[in-house]
Amino acid sequence: MYTTIFLFLLLLNCCDSLYRQSNIIFQSNGYSNVLLAIHDSVTDETILDKIKDAFTKASTTLHTATKKRAYFKEIVILVPNSWKDSPGITPAAAGQTLQYADIIVSAPLPTHRNFPYTRSYAACGHSGIHIQMLTDVFLHPSKPPVKLSPEKFIVHEWGTFRWGVFNEYPNPGENEFYYSTMFGRADPIRCSMGLLGRSMARFPNGTMSVSACNFVKGPLDPITGLVDQRCKYYPYPYHNRGFESMMDHQWIKEITHFCDDQTDYKHNKYGHNSEAPNMHNRLCGHRSTMTVIEGTEDFRNGLNQPQSISNLVPTFKIVKAARTKRATLYLDDDTLRSNQIADHVISMLPPNTRVLLRHPNQHTGHHLRRRAVKHGDKKIILSKGVNHNTLSALTTKASNTESSTDHLIVITCNNTAMNNNHLRKSNIYFVENGCPERSNKPYTSLHELTHFIHDYEQGPVYLYHQDLSLTKDSIFHDSFIVDEDLNGILSIRVSYDTDPGPQLKLKDPNGKMRNDIDVDTKLKVLHFTVDTPEKGKWTINVSTVHSTGQHIDISVAAHSHITNHQQPITVSAKAVQQPYQDVHRIAVFAEVRQGHHPVIGLKVTAISQLDEREYKTDLYDNGSGADIQTGDGIYSRFLPYHQNVHGLKIQVSDPFGNGHILNNSLVYNEDEIDSEKRYESTKTPLKHGISRVTMISPHISIPDANTNRTMIPPARIHDLKSRGMTDNNIITITFTATGDDLDHGRANHYEILYAHTSQEIFSSRQSLDSIKRAPQSAVMIGSLHLPRSSGQQEVFRINATRLAPNQISFAFVIVPVDVEGNKGDMSNLVTAGSRIH
Repeated sequence: MYTTIFLFLLLLNCCDSLYRQSNIIFQSNGYSNVLLAIHDSVTDETILDKIKDAFTKASTTLHTATKKRAYFKEIVILVPNSWKDSPGITPAAAGQTLQYADIIVSAPLPTHRNFPYTRSYAACGHSGIHIQMLTDVFLHPSKPPVKLSPEKFIVHEWGTFRWGVFNEYPNPGENEFYYSTMFGRADPIRCSMGLLGRSMARFPNGTMSVSACNFVKGPLDPITGLVDQRCKYYPYPYHNRGFESMMDHQWIKEITHFCDDQTDYKHNKYGHNSEAPNMHNRLCGHRSTMTVIEGTEDFRNGLNQPQSISNLVPTFKIVKAARTKRATLYLDDDTLRSNQIADHVISMLPPNTRVLLRHPNQHTGHHLRRRAVKHGDKKIILSKGVNHNTLSALTTKASNTESSTDHLIVITCNNTAMNNNHLRKSNIYFVENGCPERSNKPYTSLHELTHFIHDYEQGPVYLYHQDLSLTKDSIFHDSFIVDEDLNGILSIRVSYDTDPGPQLKLKDPNGKMRNDIDVDTKLKVLHFTVDTPEKGKWTINVSTVHSTGQHIDISVAAHSHITNHQQPITVSAKAVQQPYQDVHRIAVFAEVRQGHHPVIGLKVTAISQLDEREYKTDLYDNGSGADIQTGDGIYSRFLPYHQNVHGLKIQVSDPFGNGHILNNSLVYNEDEIDSEKRYESTKTPLKHGISRVTMISPHISIPDANTNRTMIPPARIHDLKSRGMTDNNIITITFTATGDDLDHGRANHYEILYAHTSQEIFSSRQSLDSIKRAPQSAVMIGSLHLPRSSGQQEVFRINATRLAPNQISFAFVIVPVDVEGNKGDMSNLVTAGSRIH
């Protein structure tokens, strides 16, 4: 069984893992072409029937939860190529690969149990990257967080993946209780209010206490103003009240729907708990999950109205991944740049790839073939030249053949082909060959190409890239890190445009000069490779004696032998256009991870071109501005001053030694009274540091009407937290500072708005003029008029007595204001109270 990949040397329209192109079709209430990929780590083939059974039940569950507006119509299951052939299994088609999967099922590592999750970087109401599930969801569904309801768990994760709604229970490490202004006491974080359970404290000696956690009658901590941190809330698994929300503890028997805003206590309908400080309320402006879902593209403007569907059983199509890849490389010219790119593409192909090389010059084609055989195990066949009708014929074939496994990748300066929207929507990809009239360089696309031609996380990792012009007798000096998880071949390529070639000097981490450099004067490429390179810092020096200078491109990549216990750290990135209020801005996201574990504490920089100048923008994983969650390994930032972006370089390093791999695991004890689940996080420091780079070509343009910088408001604060209210009426709130222009610079001042109850603020959210503002005189620590720079932590301590002497219940929101008077959106809401009524 083979996958055929046609690589025709033109601009790459491939999607990286951070912002994957989904091929899901949603029509007449049914989701079709949902791709579920089973990872190679899964060897138990009996899981296939269990997956079918779970998704059959999930289709009915989804139909009920969305009030008859959606169900699963068709599921495509991609099985590993190591599985045995069976009747009904067909070869996987183009786009049916692990990196394009909507749902990935993998085996847990034997040393620990990772918890399933949905990867998402986008804000409320936007789709995520993919759903990551473990085999336990189907093979051992009694364990948390599934608890014998895999169909409900699937719908819960689908809510985040498809519609951008989030957990309505506390995330690991967050408080499980908050001060409810509705009840005037502490209350569990839950949705809806009808969700009943019991609260217990677990002590170090293993004993448990209910009396220590009586949140209805018990006291709040006089120092923190919160419920005892040892207290946990355990909802009753059955005989509960209400039937929502699917984004809370979905495994509870009575839960069948997503939360909406309707309340009818007579009929056991409790509605959305808008004031609970959970992730969904924080990111979605305290709107109910169903309100957000109905505002997405799937249902907006009356689409997919409720329908009674007689058959909710999905159709399952089983396809098998290819064992061997075949690639056809096509060059439409014999220029130096095209040949250098062809040589680079061949080096990127997976081992044992069968390659058909179509080249207009037989002599150069033979030279490329000889180099490929010399430096790898590719089996290359050279075709007889190029017919001028080849591209037209092949693009027509690929566009009209839905089941074709052929992929066309073309490198050219043919702007007509590159701008053809019909070709962009087919399985045809373009990599430009250094067109002088275009600002983005060809290697921008080649980095993205890696994700396309390789299986999930199996391709080369790029450590370094630099594009430069050297004058005579000048020396370029730099370094990169080879970290401990790179155990394959290290490849350093230096290409140049004129003879004589530059001089390349390499020094390994042991201080040894490496002189075994291959020089190809025909392609003008210097190439160094070493298997299992020394770990640590490598230094590189490039100099030229050319009288008029040279244009030089340096690229460093490494392969890694991937096992269950050792995977390389990878980086993927995406730039998207995001509307914020009436201003359209560019947001950049870069995810750094090892397998499914985020890598935190790094320095991540986006390098872009604006007004013929290079700009560097640091990206942050701080849960502020464009970043929706701290510590998830996704580094984000807005580019508020860019009208367009045609190429971005994302650079990752660890200059201060703060980088750590965050290993989040789920552990549990079946002997506990409540089969407690517990999330554990361990941090593994990076021994040698890290070097990573990736190039993306988003081609984003912002309308001219949105270029007025004075109209750009501060970004919304969405990580406001309350530390409660002490006995001496001091309230502490914290958040990450926003900027003057979105998440850049420094806001001019803050407005802290407060009310007796959260409902007073929610009912006035369209016009906050009637809500009271906290004066600086009530602020004991923190300055309303001297905000910190964007990304820094703000701590405000407020004397509640100076706000309202006789008031014991407070709700707060913050609005940042810039120097032009532009106001950011209202922050998430937090509460605090002094005692129980």
